[in-house]
Amino acid sequence: MTKNISRDISGRAERGTCRKARNQKSSDYAEVTTEHKSPSPVTTGARNSCPKILVLAFLLSAIVLAIALNFQTISDLISSFGYTPSPEISSARDSLNLSGDGQRIFNASRPEFSSKSDFNEICNAHQGDISVLGCYTNKRIYVYNITTDQLQGVKESTLAHELLHAVWARLSQDEKDRLGSQLEEVAHSEKYQKLLEEDLKTYGDTERIEELHSRVGTEVKDLPEVLEQHYAKYFQDQDYIVAYYESYSAPFKKLKTQIATLSNELETLKTQIETETKEYETRADSLNSAISEFNNCASTPNCFANRTAFNSRRAELVAEQTTVNNLYVSLDQTIKNYNQKVTEYNDNVLKNKDLENLINSNSKVNNI
Repeated sequence: MTKNISRDISGRAERGTCRKARNQKSSDYAEVTTEHKSPSPVTTGARNSCPKILVLAFLLSAIVLAIALNFQTISDLISSFGYTPSPEISSARDSLNLSGDGQRIFNASRPEFSSKSDFNEICNAHQGDISVLGCYTNKRIYVYNITTDQLQGVKESTLAHELLHAVWARLSQDEKDRLGSQLEEVAHSEKYQKLLEEDLKTYGDTERIEELHSRVGTEVKDLPEVLEQHYAKYFQDQDYIVAYYESYSAPFKKLKTQIATLSNELETLKTQIETETKEYETRADSLNSAISEFNNCASTPNCFANRTAFNSRRAELVAEQTTVNNLYVSLDQTIKNYNQKVTEYNDNVLKNKDLENLINSNSKVNNI
């Protein structure tokens, strides 16, 4: 719409100016030749009038065209007029190392760190099982004011993520289509598919590409050249932005890895306990039966052929008893290991839940 307006205005200006210039020139020369003996002063002015008007028309057209082409820039400057970021926002903005365009869009989006109640209302974050860290709504950026020191970089990463939503809103459809194919390529790559695809299953096609644009720009390094050049328009160092994500997500990833490892170990130990229990019970039952038979035989005259037979059988039972006792000790140790890992597993699950509560604006737990 803006381009059409600019062409229409400039076109009318040029056509109108040219018609006026030709009419004026024809009238002046006719007037000089019929009424003046010394026409030079008049004709000099008449000859210079058309170029002056053409220059003005050109300047006017250039101004109109420049305004049309830079409408978004001017709109951003107007949006940011009078915006004074809080010291914390200002510090976070500086830490992102934004380019000129990045700073312009950042300021135009008038970012704000919001309290739980304000954030939930503005960003419509009311689902208790989903942690919403920020949102870009009504052309503004809102970030949940997480105050814990345990998740360094979370607010900077979220600011950069939401800034890229603001960038996406300013792209033409052609640009979105061009970037979309590259973003899909990254999302389906073996290296990042698990990282990106799992969290994007609930998004529709259009929303998915936009979310990918923000996720890839703040979470993925070593991008294709097209994407590298795109993000370089807004971040002086995109890898530096990714480092914020890696910093705050590290505790979650560490706990997730530990929980998965413990879960596998528990499954292995569970199987081992079942096997050892079965062996112990089978051999213990067999031993008890053998001991009962031995005792009965020992109390029955002439059951054993001689003392040597008695001692030999007794020695066998004592050896088997030692083996069964060792099986019991081994089983008991396996159970203790299992119980210890259950405790570790539950502790890690609770730690992970505590971290999730810190970034969940619907959590009843206060940030510490």
